[in-house]
Amino acid sequence: MLSIELKKLETNLLIGRTSIYSAQAEYELTEHGKSLKPLIMELINWGGNA
Repeated sequence: MLSIELKKLETNLLIGRTSIYSAQAEYELTEHGKSLKPLIMELINWGGNA
C-alpha cells in the first residue's frame, strides 16, 4: 500500500526518488511538493479554528 502511494506522489512530481541499493530508495520533497506548504499550513489553521 505504501509503495502505491509513493508512486502516486512521484508521478505527480511531489516527491523525488533516489535508489540507494537494489531494494532501497530515499524519497524527498521536490520544489513542487515544497510549494504546497503554505496551503497545508492554511488548512491546519482553518481546521484548528473550526
